[in-house]
Amino acid sequence: MFIKFYRGDEEYKRKIIHCVNSIDDGFVIPEIISEHGADDRYIEVGAASILAKVERDREIEKLKEEYGEFGSGYPADELTKGFMKELIRNGELPEFVRKSWSTVDKSKQRKLFEF
Repeated sequence: MFIKFYRGDEEYKRKIIHCVNSIDDGFVIPEIISEHGADDRYIEVGAASILAKVERDREIEKLKEEYGEFGSGYPADELTKGFMKELIRNGELPEFVRKSWSTVDKSKQRKLFEF
């Protein structure tokens, strides 16, 4: 199995094995190869990366139908940051919001002039 490198490489490999085993505990992954730039080196990883992005974009569009415009959903996006701050200000984080995301943590931080 080839995967794009992710921080905490060994821990990430264990999570992948756990996820696969939760679906089929009889399936054995012979080897996991995790490298920076794997999507450039291995056609399978590149194709999976493209498919994942297309599917993510579809899901983002569905969420926008329900929640309105909130940007790309990426941490550097100013619209996304504003959307997150508004959600936190209103005390609601929908299920689709990643709780361990740096943008959420930064949005929760209060500055002295906000009090």
